Amino acid sequence: YYKFIEDNFSIKNKRGKVVPFVLWNTQDKYLLDITAHYGRELEGTRDIILKARKEGFSSLILAIFATDFILADYPIASVCISDKKSETRKLFDRAKFFINSYLVKKKIEFTSFCDVSNVNEIRNKLTGASFWIGTAGSRTAPRVESIQNLHFSEGAHFPDTDIITARETIEGALQMVDQGIGKVFIESTAHGYGNYYQTLWAKYSAGTSEFRPIFF
Repeated sequence: YYKFIEDNFSIKNKRGKVVPFVLWNTQDKYLLDITAHYGRELEGTRDIILKARKEGFSSLILAIFATDFILADYPIASVCISDKKSETRKLFDRAKFFINSYLVKKKIEFTSFCDVSNVNEIRNKLTGASFWIGTAGSRTAPRVESIQNLHFSEGAHFPDTDIITARETIEGALQMVDQGIGKVFIESTAHGYGNYYQTLWAKYSAGTSEFRPIFF
């Protein structure tokens, strides 16, 4: 993942300028850590991350999923669930930007490689791989029976709505990933006590689950 991301993806920096995606210190440290812990394929990754703001975790995780979307020779399904609609749009645009930067580099037309079926989903025409992004608090779900990659972005900020609670959002999506396969990341900045993410952090920090607590 390290080499593919840095060799093929571009990203917009804080000034809005498009630059090569060179991992900065926190991203570099975390990717090296999970590679050492789970292996180069990152198979079976189960991390819950408590982080400071603007550390680049969402971008790194999206880049890992985008790499799978491009390179996997089977229909791998990646899902990202964000805390609010505005962030969902930003994350989806960022994922597509990574994929398109690779295609531009390889001189491949986006429409010949990807099929965008709706505003939340993109599909690889060649392999059937999919990348879906949704918003917590909604029951809209990806059109697959099981997924291999799952990312909860800002999980501590997931709302409890009349439609669905944060707990139902997280537990429902986790049931779509078979145990021991793929990659699951639950990352967030802190948001006080009592929310479902905080209870998960406390549980996993006590060593009562396969999830590994990571603090940055």
